[in-house]
Amino acid sequence: MSSVGSDPALIGIDWGTTSFRAYRLGAGGEILRRLEEPRGILHVEGDDFEGFFLKIMGPWLEEADLPVIVSGMITSRNGWIETPYVDLPAGPAELAAKLTQHTLSGGSDLHFITGATALDATGAPDVMRGEDTEIAGLLGQGFDDGLIIMPGTHATGVRIEAGRLAPFETARDDNQQRDRDQRHAGQGRPVG
Repeated sequence: MSSVGSDPALIGIDWGTTSFRAYRLGAGGEILRRLEEPRGILHVEGDDFEGFFLKIMGPWLEEADLPVIVSGMITSRNGWIETPYVDLPAGPAELAAKLTQHTLSGGSDLHFITGATALDATGAPDVMRGEDTEIAGLLGQGFDDGLIIMPGTHATGVRIEAGRLAPFETARDDNQQRDRDQRHAGQGRPVG
């Protein structure tokens, strides 16, 4: 997918457990180019994240010297660069303050976005990685108060209060979770 009329300003990457998605974004946040691979963090051979990244993204890096922001499970203990969680409530400034910079062997810099954590109704920690980045994008467009429901294998309901992410609740479908656990049981590392 391509958009005409805007200069590229940023490369944004959502690298989750099961897929890799990259977006070249214009100054107004519009998607100028998109790339998707069914190669999440559990499917990168030998955990060679840098090798996979350079193979897939090398042409984009050669075309233009743009900032690269990476979010999702790639920042978990099973990913490439583990980043600490930001405690909620928090806004875009707190998320930005926790960016973790990593320099590739060729000299390009990547900036990894951390996840967010809050205590659930039982007092146990609940976490998200990647969803916080999507929500920060909404906050940048003036969404200051309300409830955001993010469907998926683990649906997350996040309240926005005064332009900040408030504590949230994740609901997991036990059947989906059990099926996923069984599929990944032989891969030797937990998801999380």
